[in-house]
Amino acid sequence: MDAKKFSTSGTFGGLSFTSDSRAAREETDETIYNEIKTFINKLAASNLVTKEAAQILNEKNNNHFFTWEIEVANEAYRITNEEYFLKPKSFNKYLEALLKTNIIDENGFKQLSDLSAKGSLHQYNEIFPFLKRSVVIDLNTLPARYEEFLGELYKRTAGVLPGLNFENINFKDVVDNRESFEDFIAHNLLVSFQVSNKKYSYSSYYDDEIPNKTKVRQVDDADKWKIPEQYYQIFNKVLADNLSPYKLHSFNVDRNHIGIIALTEEQSEEVSWTYDGALESYLSVSYEDYSVKMTSDKIKQALKIYDSIGLFSSMTKARTDSIIEDIMSSDINSYIDILRKFDKIIVDLDAEYGVDDAQYKSITQQLSGISNNNFLPVDIIDTYSYENKNFKYGFNLNGKQYLADLHQEDDWLDFNFWELIKQAVKEQNKNGKFYELEPSDGLTAIYLTSDQYEILKQKKVLEFADADL
Repeated sequence: MDAKKFSTSGTFGGLSFTSDSRAAREETDETIYNEIKTFINKLAASNLVTKEAAQILNEKNNNHFFTWEIEVANEAYRITNEEYFLKPKSFNKYLEALLKTNIIDENGFKQLSDLSAKGSLHQYNEIFPFLKRSVVIDLNTLPARYEEFLGELYKRTAGVLPGLNFENINFKDVVDNRESFEDFIAHNLLVSFQVSNKKYSYSSYYDDEIPNKTKVRQVDDADKWKIPEQYYQIFNKVLADNLSPYKLHSFNVDRNHIGIIALTEEQSEEVSWTYDGALESYLSVSYEDYSVKMTSDKIKQALKIYDSIGLFSSMTKARTDSIIEDIMSSDINSYIDILRKFDKIIVDLDAEYGVDDAQYKSITQQLSGISNNNFLPVDIIDTYSYENKNFKYGFNLNGKQYLADLHQEDDWLDFNFWELIKQAVKEQNKNGKFYELEPSDGLTAIYLTSDQYEILKQKKVLEFADADL
């Protein structure tokens, strides 16, 4: 792009960017619209964009999409970039991959090939209507009332695949205590419905607020357009229970539209092509983990076994039931995710833990807290600090002292502390021990008796680290 064709306000040039503050000038929507229109016309007159790209930009301007000329320039660059990669030289290979994996059919392949050959494709979103098992939802066409807005959103999403139609949908505002603080309250929307007389629920973030003790948060019409994060995951729960090879993915459209597509694992690997020089892939879909094989029945079976061997014995029934309700409305990708929801059953440590003073003492106390009084160290020694990377660590257990010299590099834990704890428990406790669980980003530990371990291992409702097998 020829930089000489641009100039700031007040100087001569084919194109110009408004330098004054719009707020200070108190410009009307009409003034902004006209300035943007003039700028688009200059882009077209300078042959910096195609006639079709200018038409797209003008349509966006008609819908008040732009406020500043720089936004138009960025959008013009995006469209021009996409026009280039929609030409047959690049685009045909992508179309062949979509056809091979049944993401588009023969008719869609032919139509898109012909359009590309004629130079009639200008944006990646022109591909979307040809995608099988997909929907693009125009949020402007949804009802004004929030619950009706959501109901229609979920209904249109369910139409992507057979077997997802639901009934008795309900919405409930729930405070997410894990993500809330004294001066910030995070709200999840708990969505539930029935499919074939089976209840499904999913809870995810949709709003936040500054605390107001005089007001109780309700779901109301003012919440329109506040769409719960990954709202479509509730349908992936249904698909998992039906042992379907498909998962729903969201894909990028624009701020007024939501795209949803059902893909198999093979299809998901082919759909997000991109080329060097392209601003983004032809179709940018959300990541979904196909290795996850958890179903509602597996989760319920695991909970029943955990309860039967006494893992929940320290909690009241009301507390246990509340956590189970949370589990059934959450993303559960492994058995360990179930136990992460409960209090004082596992300790979950990231290997890149931190640099707080005496953090090894804190971790030791956490491990003691899940041991059912079988690991009660006293006189814990922890001389670690950020300035003291070589330090002493140890404790006294039943009158015997255990001590080690440790070294922490940056914020990475020295897991020799864990070896010392395992040694102490092995020497002094013959009825149980700590076991390491997978998957983990560092150390995830649970204390079990030998009998509990054997039951969990036999029933295959926890994944133990290789060292414990």
